[in-house]
Amino acid sequence: MNWEENEEQRKNEGQRKNEEQRNKEVYRKKEGYRVEEKRVVEEYRVQEYKEQEEELLSVEDLSVEIPLSEKTVYPVSGIRFSLKEGELAAIVGESGSGKSVAMKSILGLLPSGARRTAKKLSFKGKDLISLSEKEYYGIRGKEISMIFQDPMTALNPLMRIGEQISEVILRNRKEKMTKQEAKEEAIRLLSSVGITDAEKKYRQYPHEFSGGMRQRVLIAMALSCSPALLIADEPTTALDVTIQAQILKLLKEEARERNTAVILITHDLSLVFENAESLFVMYGGKIMEKGKVEEIFSTPAHPYTKALLAAIPSMEMEKGERLKPIEGNPPSLFEKPMRCPFLERCKERMPICEVELPKEQSLSKTHSFACHQKVEFK
Repeated sequence: MNWEENEEQRKNEGQRKNEEQRNKEVYRKKEGYRVEEKRVVEEYRVQEYKEQEEELLSVEDLSVEIPLSEKTVYPVSGIRFSLKEGELAAIVGESGSGKSVAMKSILGLLPSGARRTAKKLSFKGKDLISLSEKEYYGIRGKEISMIFQDPMTALNPLMRIGEQISEVILRNRKEKMTKQEAKEEAIRLLSSVGITDAEKKYRQYPHEFSGGMRQRVLIAMALSCSPALLIADEPTTALDVTIQAQILKLLKEEARERNTAVILITHDLSLVFENAESLFVMYGGKIMEKGKVEEIFSTPAHPYTKALLAAIPSMEMEKGERLKPIEGNPPSLFEKPMRCPFLERCKERMPICEVELPKEQSLSKTHSFACHQKVEFK
């Protein structure tokens, strides 16, 4: 009996040790899983924090209403987008699509009586909706600058070029400067944007400059305080192709040097393809499609985007082949959008388009569009 009991005890002891070994292995695996899970979660949080930290401008459901004597204009209706530090984005669309009004509303530069609403409109984490006009003075020119469409009307014809740049520097620079220091800085800026004999040009008037030179002056003024965001409203309008390329190259180089984010408003899709990283396509006061430039050009999803790209002249067109215009007219902005604004001109419209605004669909982390059509890319 003693031998049998000893044998039984040895077996039980062996089983107990085996069980303990298995439990230890299970524990180690579980602990390893917990450590790995914790590491992945921590990495995700760090990445999420970095993305939030890099986000410069965040816009959600931004709308603008401009009451007139008898009617109300709705130039911007519930747009949503974001911009990161140093990013170069572009907004394209037909005249009257709301591009300029949307960007001016970010700066608080709207007509008297206009109403601006948004779920979120933040710049560097600061809520712009709640800012007073006085508080906006600390942002315009210093943190956010804008280059307006017509350089001749944007410059004061009665003031010398250099004096206008010096005034911007003295008013908006954080560090205090004397008039002489501001003059020296203005001459340096003129030279940096490619204007030769800057000291002589400093004393000249706007009418003595060509269109391209005036545009360079506006770029110098807009970047004089190294803003975090620069809005360029069709900066190459009425310039020939060669000067256009020079101005955009200059704008990109100067912005990159200062880590300034740029929003380029334009009609020219070829300029967008060559210069921008992100693209927002606007129509009827709404953003129809947004994403990385290469995504939208290679796989356009919205019918309006497809029509815009199809209207671009191509060297591959056959002799006698006609361009493909977008037939019809843009929607009236006197009516608040209650259905798809592209309905009347869309060749892919469905019955639901007549009664309901389309919701935004995501095709990737960066690419989305607002349409009732379901789109899948392989």
